[in-house]
Amino acid sequence: MRNKGDKLFPVIDPKTINKTVRDRLREAILTGVFKPGERLIQHDIARRLGVSRIPVREALQRLEGEGLVKILPYKGAVVAEFKMRDVREIFFLRGLLEGAATRLAAPRMTSEVIGSLKALLDEMEGLIGHDPDIETLADINARFHEAIYKQANSPRLYSMIQSLWMSFPKSSLLFPLDRVHVSLREHKEIVDALSIGDAQRAELLMRLHVDSVAEDEIEWVEHFGL
Repeated sequence: MRNKGDKLFPVIDPKTINKTVRDRLREAILTGVFKPGERLIQHDIARRLGVSRIPVREALQRLEGEGLVKILPYKGAVVAEFKMRDVREIFFLRGLLEGAATRLAAPRMTSEVIGSLKALLDEMEGLIGHDPDIETLADINARFHEAIYKQANSPRLYSMIQSLWMSFPKSSLLFPLDRVHVSLREHKEIVDALSIGDAQRAELLMRLHVDSVAEDEIEWVEHFGL
């Protein structure tokens, strides 16, 4: 983890300053650099990023809209704290939207996309049993899902799904590595349905997959505490 006295990230390109500040603040929250309940002091963040307070203020307002930040009277911005009900709601919405995206994607699947999905599954399977890095597995998993949802050809739906994926800090959820075996099997079933263009089955399998992930994550978090 970076020393909080250092700049958060390298020098920012002035042409993309607003988006970059927002993205870097989001990353810092999601990866636990800033903890739930911690104050986000604008002038400190601006100094660490090497920018003025204006893009920092805009970023905090946008991140409040994403649910990662709360702006409180007399206290300013703080990292949002997440309760179990928040996790349950996010997974409920994810199931609905990701299922819908998978249904829309099914008739638009090409042999190239199916091939890339299978390659990602092979990559994940190759890591299992070799003390895999959880971040690497998470990246493969994200690429798998993104490849499907982009085929839905619905930018707004894709954006909503991305927002839900980024709705709570990764540091808030401990994830059981045993889950990878189950996810791999569920992913293969989804790809099988997509391969034959069975949109209804693909949607159902994706919703069941998200529900399955939710059950395991919630059980894990309740055991260790959120």
